[in-house]
Amino acid sequence: MHYNHNEPQWYAFEKDADGNWDVHSPCLAFWDALEDRIRELDRMGIEADLILFHPYDRWGFDALPQKDNLVYLDYVIRRLSAFPNIWWSLANEYDISSKSLEDWEEIEEFVAANDSWHHLLSCHNCFPMWDASRKNITHISIQTKVFWNLAKLRETYHKPVILDECCYEGNLPMCW
Repeated sequence: MHYNHNEPQWYAFEKDADGNWDVHSPCLAFWDALEDRIRELDRMGIEADLILFHPYDRWGFDALPQKDNLVYLDYVIRRLSAFPNIWWSLANEYDISSKSLEDWEEIEEFVAANDSWHHLLSCHNCFPMWDASRKNITHISIQTKVFWNLAKLRETYHKPVILDECCYEGNLPMCW
C-alpha cells in the first residue's frame, strides 16, 4: 500500500488466542472513537459516507469469510444506524476486492434489510460500475473525470449521482 505505512491506534476487532481477528469481540475504543468522529461531522452539518469494506487492507479484514463479514455488518448497523448523518458505502472499489459479485450482492441485501432507518446506500467502483438499478441503491457513487456522462447516468438510473474521487489534489506521483 503506497504511502500508508502507519498502524492505527485501534482495530475494529480484538484478536483471538491464535492471533486471528475475532469479529465477535469488537474493540470498544475503536468504535467509540469512530462514533466521536461521526458526531463531530454531524455537528458541522456533514454527512458521513462510511465505507464498509475496501481492498487496500493489509490487515486481513477484506479477506474475512462471508459469515464473518455479516457478523461485522450486523454490529456496524446496530451500533451506527441511529446516527442521522450516516450513509453506507458498501465498498471502496468493490470490483478489485477478493469478494465475488454474489458476496457483494448479499452484503448489499444484508445492509438494506437490517438498517431500519434506511440510510442512503451506494457502492464505489474502480472499473465496472455497481449496478445502480438495484432496488436498495439510493444513489450512484462514481469516480470519473468524464463529467459529461453524469447526466446520462442520472437519466438512465433515475437516481442522484455523487462524484467520488474526482480530480485528487496533492503531490504524489501516482495518477490518483
